[in-house]
Amino acid sequence: MDNLSLNLSNKTIAITFLSRAAQAVVSVVLLLITARWGGAHVRGEISMLLATLTLVSHFASWIGGGTLVYWVNRQSPRKLLAVAMCWSVLVSLLGGILLPLTPYGLTLSVSNWSITFLILNTSVVVRSMLVALNRIRTDNLLGLLALGVQLPVVAFLMGYGQQNSLSGFVVAFNSGQLVLILAGVIPLLNAIKQKSTSPIESTLSSIFGSLLKTGSWAQLASLSQFFAYRLLFYFLSIQNGLDAVGRFSVAVALGESVWLLTRAVSLSQATAISAIETEPEARDLTSMWNKRIGMLSAFAIGILLIIPNAVWVQILGPGYGGIPGLLLYMAPGLWFLSVSNILAHHQAGKGRYFVNAYSSLATLTTLSLGLLIIPSTSLESVAALQSMAYLAGWAVQLRAFAQTAR
Repeated sequence: MDNLSLNLSNKTIAITFLSRAAQAVVSVVLLLITARWGGAHVRGEISMLLATLTLVSHFASWIGGGTLVYWVNRQSPRKLLAVAMCWSVLVSLLGGILLPLTPYGLTLSVSNWSITFLILNTSVVVRSMLVALNRIRTDNLLGLLALGVQLPVVAFLMGYGQQNSLSGFVVAFNSGQLVLILAGVIPLLNAIKQKSTSPIESTLSSIFGSLLKTGSWAQLASLSQFFAYRLLFYFLSIQNGLDAVGRFSVAVALGESVWLLTRAVSLSQATAISAIETEPEARDLTSMWNKRIGMLSAFAIGILLIIPNAVWVQILGPGYGGIPGLLLYMAPGLWFLSVSNILAHHQAGKGRYFVNAYSSLATLTTLSLGLLIIPSTSLESVAALQSMAYLAGWAVQLRAFAQTAR
């Protein structure tokens, strides 16, 4: 990569970091509001809701999603958008019908689930296409806008309106995603017009097949990664109840705020690497950011660990004691995952989605086996198991990255 390209990449990363930092601040405020006003039980419901929404969005991204970054330079952007959107709508409707039949339907009806899935997955398609078309700054602003709308609506409903329940949060969540869609349509259409041609013209069926081929590897990785992130929520909801999920999810959300460092880099990294033809140049870029993110993540984790328990109890309420202890057990895993995500986006930029699938499967396998053998289901033991699982995924990524030098 030449100096000009590297400077442009650094500028984009800096802007992305500032945007993601702002989003992280708003997300933490949302977390504190819902935890304080709703209590651990409602916070547990919200965590289960968000986990399930993410799960279905992975299925909606099976055709499209992150693989659009790879295919937008090889297929018609208009046709890619049409295929991805149709698939997203189909998955949303099926998810809305089937989910209430499971034990995790919470208190939402079929219509509420369907509407929420449609709004969320449409926004995911819009943002995925914008990122694929290298409109990363626009995507960052849209994410911040959605949270900026969600925050006051949550504060109004759960504070002034005293709707301290899951339904109040759903209204706020859907409001933010709907505004994101409306604000993102014009930038998306303009970006598509500027990139109206593709190297080859293909039929919709062949594009569907291409997306399915790469999407299967990509979403196998994403789904495995999702369950590695959130399987413990479902496990704890059965073993310990929603109150335990609420406490654990607060610690997880606080710890995962460290990942904004990785997320600030990864989108620009993946698009830059996709455009770099030689492996040595791509490796140099990834190695540079891998070292930087490793040091910055360790520093951010250290700051979280020095905040005393009394501060968290004062902010969140008496039902949230023991947060520093949970963060201590989570800390190694937070670092392993932070740096492994940089390595994963290197593989994604080169179209090697199978590596990320192997890494996520290693994480998930370690987590699943651990749940079978851990002597207790205390939150501390579960947090320690999470760190061990992230270590396994990082080891796979590190080995695969080392092999690219051969």
